[in-house]
Amino acid sequence: VRMRLKDVRWFVMGDDDTMFYPDNLVRVLKKYDHTQMYYIGSNSETHLQNIVFSNGMAFGGAGFAISYPLANKIDRMLDGCIQRYPEKIALDDRIHACISELGVPLTREPG
Repeated sequence: VRMRLKDVRWFVMGDDDTMFYPDNLVRVLKKYDHTQMYYIGSNSETHLQNIVFSNGMAFGGAGFAISYPLANKIDRMLDGCIQRYPEKIALDDRIHACISELGVPLTREPG
């Protein structure tokens, strides 16, 4: 975000073992207006993970995407989120906490 690259619409995150298929990713993301705040992904496939963390949290294992406007908001508040949620060490959990403060719900896209 801080690089202010031209023509960036989405930021996509995943774990080190997440595989992304670019054609599928583009097909899914073009359904949404990148000028609005979107948090797109899928909750965990395990019931326990959804209880422990949140059913409204996108998990990094499946990967998730945030729109540029949402990424800008997170960028401005991330340092504060890190201070407010020091127990959240996983990126997906920490990003979810910040996004929850903004009131942006998870838009579920399975797969």
